[in-house]
Amino acid sequence: MKYEIKRLNPDITTAYLDFFDNKAFSDGNPNGPCYCTSPNMNAATEQKMVSEFGNGVKETVRRYATQMLANQKIHGYLAFDGDSPIGWCNAGDIDSYARWIPEYSRQNAVGKTVSVVCLCIAPEYRGMGVSSALLQRVIADAKKDGYSAVEGYAKILKDRDNYDFTGPARLFEKAGFITVAKYEDNGERMIMRKILYSAERDKLTVGEYNKGGIVQTPYENTIPKVEHKITRLAPEDYCKCANIWNMDNKPEMVQKWYNELVSGNRIIFVYTENDEFIGEGALVFENGDPDYTIKGKRIYLSRMIVKLERRNHGIGGIILDYLVNYARQLGYTEISLGVDKANVSAWQLYKKKGFDTVIFDGEDEHGAYVKLLKRLD
Repeated sequence: MKYEIKRLNPDITTAYLDFFDNKAFSDGNPNGPCYCTSPNMNAATEQKMVSEFGNGVKETVRRYATQMLANQKIHGYLAFDGDSPIGWCNAGDIDSYARWIPEYSRQNAVGKTVSVVCLCIAPEYRGMGVSSALLQRVIADAKKDGYSAVEGYAKILKDRDNYDFTGPARLFEKAGFITVAKYEDNGERMIMRKILYSAERDKLTVGEYNKGGIVQTPYENTIPKVEHKITRLAPEDYCKCANIWNMDNKPEMVQKWYNELVSGNRIIFVYTENDEFIGEGALVFENGDPDYTIKGKRIYLSRMIVKLERRNHGIGGIILDYLVNYARQLGYTEISLGVDKANVSAWQLYKKKGFDTVIFDGEDEHGAYVKLLKRLD
Protein backbone atom coordinates (compact mmCIF):
# COMPACT_ATOMS: atom_id res chain seq x y z
CA MET A 1 0.00 0.00 0.00
CA LYS A 2 1.30 3.47 -0.86
CA TYR A 3 1.04 6.20 1.75
CA GLU A 4 1.50 9.92 1.37
CA ILE A 5 4.05 11.42 3.75
CA LYS A 6 3.87 15.14 4.50
CA ARG A 7 6.34 17.23 6.46
CA LEU A 8 4.58 19.02 9.30
CA ASN A 9 3.47 22.51 8.31
CA PRO A 10 0.64 24.92 9.25
CA ASP A 11 -1.61 23.52 6.50
CA ILE A 12 -1.86 20.11 8.18
CA THR A 13 -2.17 21.26 11.80
CA THR A 14 -5.81 20.19 11.84
CA ALA A 15 -4.85 16.71 10.62
CA TYR A 16 -2.12 16.51 13.28
CA LEU A 17 -4.60 17.30 16.05
CA ASP A 18 -7.14 14.90 14.58
CA PHE A 19 -4.56 12.11 14.63
CA PHE A 20 -3.86 12.57 18.34
CA ASP A 21 -7.48 13.36 19.18
CA ASN A 22 -8.98 10.24 17.66
CA LYS A 23 -6.49 7.74 16.26
CA ALA A 24 -3.08 7.53 17.94
CA PHE A 25 -4.22 6.03 21.25
CA SER A 26 -7.55 4.47 20.32
CA ASP A 27 -6.29 1.12 21.67
CA GLY A 28 -5.73 2.46 25.20
CA ASN A 29 -2.00 3.04 24.73
CA PRO A 30 -0.68 4.36 28.10
CA ASN A 31 1.56 6.90 26.33
CA GLY A 32 -1.46 9.06 25.59
CA PRO A 33 -2.67 11.69 25.62
CA CYS A 34 0.61 13.32 24.60
CA TYR A 35 0.26 15.15 21.26
CA CYS A 36 4.04 14.50 21.10
CA THR A 37 4.82 17.70 23.03
CA SER A 38 7.45 16.43 25.47
CA PRO A 39 10.37 15.89 23.04
CA ASN A 40 10.33 19.55 22.06
CA MET A 41 9.64 20.96 25.54
CA ASN A 42 12.11 22.01 28.19
CA ALA A 43 11.57 20.76 31.74
CA ALA A 44 10.22 24.08 33.05
CA THR A 45 7.52 24.31 30.37
CA GLU A 46 6.52 20.69 30.93
CA GLN A 47 6.21 21.25 34.67
CA LYS A 48 4.05 24.32 34.05
CA MET A 49 1.83 22.28 31.76
CA VAL A 50 1.43 19.54 34.36
CA SER A 51 0.53 22.12 37.01
CA GLU A 52 -2.51 22.97 34.86
CA PHE A 53 -3.75 19.37 34.58
CA GLY A 54 -6.58 20.23 36.96
CA ASN A 55 -8.29 21.76 33.94
CA GLY A 56 -8.24 18.34 32.24
CA VAL A 57 -5.13 16.44 31.17
CA LYS A 58 -5.99 15.93 27.51
CA GLU A 59 -7.40 19.43 27.13
CA THR A 60 -4.30 20.98 28.68
CA VAL A 61 -1.80 19.00 26.59
CA ARG A 62 -3.80 19.74 23.44
CA ARG A 63 -3.78 23.47 24.21
CA TYR A 64 -0.01 23.45 24.64
CA ALA A 65 0.41 21.40 21.46
CA THR A 66 -1.71 23.86 19.49
CA GLN A 67 0.48 26.73 20.65
CA MET A 68 3.67 24.82 19.85
CA LEU A 69 2.37 24.00 16.38
CA ALA A 70 1.56 27.67 15.77
CA ASN A 71 5.12 28.58 16.80
CA GLN A 72 6.58 25.69 14.73
CA LYS A 73 8.14 24.10 17.81
CA ILE A 74 7.14 20.56 16.83
CA HIS A 75 8.98 18.94 13.92
CA GLY A 76 8.24 15.80 11.98
CA TYR A 77 6.07 14.02 9.43
CA LEU A 78 2.49 12.81 9.13
CA ALA A 79 1.53 9.74 7.10
CA PHE A 80 -1.80 9.75 5.28
CA ASP A 81 -4.03 7.10 3.78
CA GLY A 82 -6.08 9.28 1.48
CA ASP A 83 -7.17 12.22 3.59
CA SER A 84 -6.87 10.37 6.89
CA PRO A 85 -3.75 10.83 9.09
CA ILE A 86 -2.55 7.38 10.18
CA GLY A 87 1.00 7.83 11.48
CA TRP A 88 3.42 10.31 12.97
CA CYS A 89 7.21 10.61 13.21
CA ASN A 90 8.83 13.25 15.41
CA ALA A 91 12.14 14.00 13.69
CA GLY A 92 14.31 17.09 13.49
CA ASP A 93 17.72 18.61 14.02
CA ILE A 94 19.37 17.02 17.06
CA ASP A 95 19.92 20.47 18.58
CA SER A 96 16.17 21.19 18.54
CA TYR A 97 15.66 18.69 21.36
CA ALA A 98 16.49 20.00 24.81
CA ARG A 99 16.11 16.48 26.21
CA TRP A 100 15.61 12.89 25.04
CA ILE A 101 19.00 12.79 23.27
CA PRO A 102 21.70 10.62 24.90
CA GLU A 103 24.82 12.59 25.81
CA TYR A 104 26.96 10.21 23.80
CA SER A 105 25.22 11.34 20.61
CA ARG A 106 25.94 14.99 21.29
CA GLN A 107 29.57 14.37 22.20
CA ASN A 108 30.23 12.03 19.27
CA ALA A 109 28.28 13.63 16.45
CA VAL A 110 29.47 13.08 12.88
CA GLY A 111 28.27 16.42 11.62
CA LYS A 112 24.75 17.82 11.25
CA THR A 113 22.37 15.15 12.51
CA VAL A 114 18.63 14.51 12.31
CA SER A 115 17.21 12.67 15.34
CA VAL A 116 14.17 10.39 15.14
CA VAL A 117 12.70 10.44 18.63
CA CYS A 118 9.15 9.15 18.26
CA LEU A 119 7.01 7.01 15.95
CA CYS A 120 3.30 6.57 16.51
CA ILE A 121 1.07 4.56 14.18
CA ALA A 122 -2.71 4.19 14.35
CA PRO A 123 -3.45 0.68 15.74
CA GLU A 124 -5.19 -0.62 12.61
CA TYR A 125 -2.18 0.36 10.44
CA ARG A 126 0.60 -1.20 12.49
CA GLY A 127 2.71 -3.77 10.69
CA MET A 128 1.73 -2.34 7.30
CA GLY A 129 4.90 -0.41 6.43
CA VAL A 130 3.86 3.03 7.68
CA SER A 131 6.89 3.43 9.96
CA SER A 132 9.23 2.44 7.13
CA ALA A 133 7.62 4.98 4.79
CA LEU A 134 8.01 7.71 7.41
CA LEU A 135 11.64 6.82 8.09
CA GLN A 136 12.53 6.76 4.39
CA ARG A 137 11.07 10.25 4.00
CA VAL A 138 13.13 11.49 6.97
CA ILE A 139 16.29 10.08 5.36
CA ALA A 140 15.50 11.55 1.94
CA ASP A 141 14.84 15.03 3.36
CA ALA A 142 17.93 14.88 5.57
CA LYS A 143 20.08 14.20 2.50
CA LYS A 144 18.40 16.98 0.56
CA ASP A 145 18.88 19.41 3.45
CA GLY A 146 22.60 18.68 3.71
CA TYR A 147 22.67 16.59 6.89
CA SER A 148 25.48 14.14 7.56
CA ALA A 149 23.57 11.52 9.52
CA VAL A 150 20.21 10.35 10.84
CA GLU A 151 19.93 8.75 14.27
CA GLY A 152 17.33 6.62 16.05
CA TYR A 153 17.19 5.44 19.66
CA ALA A 154 15.71 1.96 19.72
CA LYS A 155 14.88 0.01 22.83
CA ILE A 156 16.36 -3.48 22.99
CA LEU A 157 13.34 -5.79 23.15
CA LYS A 158 12.85 -9.53 23.05
CA ASP A 159 9.26 -9.30 21.91
CA ARG A 160 7.17 -6.88 19.87
CA ASP A 161 5.91 -3.95 21.94
CA ASN A 162 3.16 -1.84 20.37
CA TYR A 163 3.60 0.77 23.10
CA ASP A 164 7.30 1.41 22.40
CA PHE A 165 7.32 4.82 20.75
CA THR A 166 10.96 5.03 19.58
CA GLY A 167 10.70 2.33 16.92
CA PRO A 168 12.15 -1.20 16.92
CA ALA A 169 15.78 -1.88 16.03
CA ARG A 170 14.76 -3.94 13.01
CA LEU A 171 13.07 -0.87 11.50
CA PHE A 172 16.34 1.07 11.54
CA GLU A 173 18.46 -1.93 10.52
CA LYS A 174 16.26 -2.46 7.46
CA ALA A 175 16.95 1.18 6.47
CA GLY A 176 20.72 0.74 6.78
CA PHE A 177 21.32 2.05 10.30
CA ILE A 178 24.22 0.70 12.36
CA THR A 179 24.41 0.41 16.15
CA VAL A 180 27.14 2.71 17.45
CA ALA A 181 26.42 2.67 21.19
CA LYS A 182 24.25 1.25 23.94
CA TYR A 183 22.86 3.22 26.84
CA GLU A 184 20.23 3.05 29.57
CA ASP A 185 16.99 5.03 29.53
CA ASN A 186 14.01 3.21 31.06
CA GLY A 187 15.55 0.02 29.71
CA GLU A 188 18.48 -0.81 27.49
CA ARG A 189 18.62 1.17 24.23
CA MET A 190 20.82 1.49 21.18
CA ILE A 191 21.98 4.58 19.34
CA MET A 192 21.46 3.63 15.70
CA ARG A 193 23.04 5.83 13.05
CA LYS A 194 22.93 6.07 9.27
CA ILE A 195 25.76 8.03 7.63
CA LEU A 196 24.48 9.97 4.62
CA TYR A 197 27.69 11.32 3.08
CA SER A 198 31.07 9.64 2.81
CA ALA A 199 32.54 13.13 2.49
CA GLU A 200 32.04 13.33 6.26
CA ARG A 201 34.59 10.56 6.85
CA ASP A 202 37.27 12.92 8.13
CA LYS A 203 34.93 14.11 10.87
CA LEU A 204 33.96 10.67 12.17
CA THR A 205 34.70 9.90 15.78
CA VAL A 206 33.17 6.43 15.90
CA GLY A 207 33.99 5.01 12.52
CA GLU A 208 36.65 4.57 9.89
CA TYR A 209 36.63 5.17 6.17
CA ASN A 210 36.89 2.12 3.98
CA LYS A 211 36.99 2.21 0.22
CA GLY A 212 33.43 1.93 -0.91
CA GLY A 213 31.83 3.66 2.07
CA ILE A 214 31.72 4.16 5.82
CA VAL A 215 32.39 1.20 8.07
CA GLN A 216 31.55 1.94 11.71
CA THR A 217 33.40 0.15 14.44
CA PRO A 218 31.43 -1.96 16.94
CA TYR A 219 30.05 -0.04 19.88
CA GLU A 220 32.10 -2.17 22.32
CA ASN A 221 35.23 -0.43 21.00
CA THR A 222 33.85 3.09 21.23
CA ILE A 223 32.37 3.40 24.74
CA PRO A 224 34.27 3.06 28.01
CA LYS A 225 32.91 0.10 29.92
CA VAL A 226 31.22 1.06 33.18
CA GLU A 227 30.45 -1.54 35.81
CA HIS A 228 27.28 -0.85 37.74
CA LYS A 229 25.62 -2.80 40.49
CA ILE A 230 22.82 -2.45 43.02
CA THR A 231 23.52 -3.48 46.60
CA ARG A 232 21.74 -3.30 49.92
CA LEU A 233 23.08 -0.47 52.06
CA ALA A 234 24.55 -1.15 55.48
CA PRO A 235 23.70 1.46 58.18
CA GLU A 236 27.36 2.35 58.63
CA ASP A 237 27.57 3.38 54.96
CA TYR A 238 24.51 5.65 55.02
CA CYS A 239 26.67 8.78 55.10
CA LYS A 240 28.00 7.87 51.64
CA CYS A 241 24.60 8.78 50.18
CA ALA A 242 25.78 12.38 50.49
CA ASN A 243 27.40 11.78 47.10
CA ILE A 244 23.89 11.41 45.66
CA TRP A 245 22.02 14.22 47.42
CA ASN A 246 22.70 17.00 49.92
CA MET A 247 22.06 15.40 53.29
CA ASP A 248 22.70 18.69 55.10
CA ASN A 249 19.47 20.18 53.74
CA LYS A 250 17.20 17.70 55.53
CA PRO A 251 18.81 16.80 58.86
CA GLU A 252 15.53 15.73 60.51
CA MET A 253 14.60 13.44 57.64
CA VAL A 254 18.11 12.04 57.44
CA GLN A 255 17.88 11.06 61.10
CA LYS A 256 14.40 9.60 60.64
CA TRP A 257 15.45 7.51 57.65
CA TYR A 258 18.61 6.38 59.40
CA ASN A 259 16.62 5.25 62.45
CA GLU A 260 14.27 3.29 60.20
CA LEU A 261 17.27 1.74 58.45
CA VAL A 262 18.79 0.63 61.75
CA SER A 263 15.48 -0.74 63.01
CA GLY A 264 14.97 -2.76 59.82
CA ASN A 265 11.72 -1.03 58.86
CA ARG A 266 13.50 0.59 55.90
CA ILE A 267 15.82 -1.21 53.51
CA ILE A 268 17.89 0.95 51.18
CA PHE A 269 19.53 -0.09 47.93
CA VAL A 270 22.22 1.95 46.20
CA TYR A 271 23.14 2.04 42.53
CA THR A 272 26.90 2.37 42.07
CA GLU A 273 29.21 2.72 39.08
CA ASN A 274 32.80 1.73 39.68
CA ASP A 275 31.96 1.92 43.42
CA GLU A 276 30.68 5.51 43.22
CA PHE A 277 27.25 6.13 44.78
CA ILE A 278 24.98 7.36 41.95
CA GLY A 279 21.40 6.57 43.03
CA GLU A 280 19.33 5.11 45.82
CA GLY A 281 15.88 3.74 46.51
CA ALA A 282 14.18 2.29 49.55
CA LEU A 283 11.37 -0.04 50.58
CA VAL A 284 9.46 0.63 53.79
CA PHE A 285 7.41 -2.07 55.50
CA GLU A 286 5.26 0.17 57.74
CA ASN A 287 4.81 3.94 57.63
CA GLY A 288 1.47 4.42 59.37
CA ASP A 289 -0.48 5.28 56.21
CA PRO A 290 -2.82 2.48 55.01
CA ASP A 291 -2.67 3.94 51.50
CA TYR A 292 1.03 3.12 51.42
CA THR A 293 1.44 -0.01 53.54
CA ILE A 294 -0.71 -3.01 54.44
CA LYS A 295 1.06 -5.63 56.50
CA GLY A 296 2.05 -8.63 54.42
CA LYS A 297 0.35 -7.25 51.31
CA ARG A 298 1.44 -3.74 50.33
CA ILE A 299 4.94 -2.28 50.64
CA TYR A 300 5.97 1.36 50.18
CA LEU A 301 8.61 2.45 47.67
CA SER A 302 10.26 5.47 49.28
CA ARG A 303 12.99 7.95 48.54
CA MET A 304 14.15 7.04 45.03
CA ILE A 305 16.70 9.55 43.82
CA VAL A 306 19.55 9.80 41.31
CA LYS A 307 22.51 12.15 41.43
CA LEU A 308 21.55 15.37 39.63
CA GLU A 309 24.10 15.23 36.81
CA ARG A 310 23.28 11.57 36.09
CA ARG A 311 19.53 11.96 35.67
CA ASN A 312 17.76 11.17 32.37
CA HIS A 313 20.17 8.31 31.70
CA GLY A 314 17.81 5.47 32.63
CA ILE A 315 19.29 4.87 36.08
CA GLY A 316 16.00 5.58 37.82
CA GLY A 317 14.32 2.89 35.73
CA ILE A 318 17.00 0.36 36.68
CA ILE A 319 16.58 1.09 40.39
CA LEU A 320 12.79 0.98 40.11
CA ASP A 321 12.82 -2.42 38.38
CA TYR A 322 15.12 -3.78 41.07
CA LEU A 323 12.92 -2.56 43.93
CA VAL A 324 9.75 -3.93 42.33
CA ASN A 325 11.35 -7.34 41.78
CA TYR A 326 12.70 -7.36 45.34
CA ALA A 327 9.25 -6.59 46.75
CA ARG A 328 7.81 -9.42 44.67
CA GLN A 329 10.46 -11.82 46.02
CA LEU A 330 9.49 -10.81 49.56
CA GLY A 331 5.97 -12.02 48.80
CA TYR A 332 4.19 -8.68 48.52
CA THR A 333 1.35 -8.40 46.03
CA GLU A 334 1.20 -4.59 45.87
CA ILE A 335 3.72 -1.76 45.90
CA SER A 336 2.88 1.91 46.40
CA LEU A 337 4.61 5.26 46.07
CA GLY A 338 3.95 8.99 46.06
CA VAL A 339 5.02 11.50 43.42
CA ASP A 340 4.68 15.26 43.08
CA LYS A 341 2.53 16.24 40.12
CA ALA A 342 5.21 18.72 39.07
CA ASN A 343 7.76 15.89 38.75
CA VAL A 344 6.69 14.99 35.21
CA SER A 345 9.60 12.73 34.29
CA ALA A 346 9.18 10.61 37.44
CA TRP A 347 5.41 10.35 36.96
CA GLN A 348 5.87 9.20 33.35
CA LEU A 349 8.45 6.62 34.44
CA TYR A 350 6.14 5.19 37.10
CA LYS A 351 3.25 5.03 34.63
CA LYS A 352 5.36 3.11 32.12
CA LYS A 353 6.46 0.72 34.87
CA GLY A 354 2.88 -0.20 35.76
CA PHE A 355 2.02 2.22 38.58
CA ASP A 356 -1.27 3.00 36.90
CA THR A 357 -3.73 3.05 39.79
CA VAL A 358 -4.23 6.40 41.53
CA ILE A 359 -5.25 5.78 45.16
CA PHE A 360 -5.04 9.41 46.27
CA ASP A 361 -4.96 12.77 44.50
CA GLY A 362 -4.49 15.81 46.71
CA GLU A 363 -2.13 18.26 48.35
CA ASP A 364 0.03 18.61 51.43
CA GLU A 365 2.37 21.32 52.70
CA HIS A 366 4.75 20.55 49.82
CA GLY A 367 2.17 20.88 47.04
CA ALA A 368 -0.01 18.68 44.79
CA TYR A 369 0.84 14.98 44.59
CA VAL A 370 -0.62 11.57 43.90
CA LYS A 371 -0.28 8.15 45.51
CA LEU A 372 0.16 5.38 42.95
CA LEU A 373 -0.22 1.61 43.19
CA LYS A 374 1.18 -1.29 41.18
CA ARG A 375 -0.10 -4.83 41.58
CA LEU A 376 2.58 -7.51 41.58
CA ASP A 377 0.51 -10.68 41.25
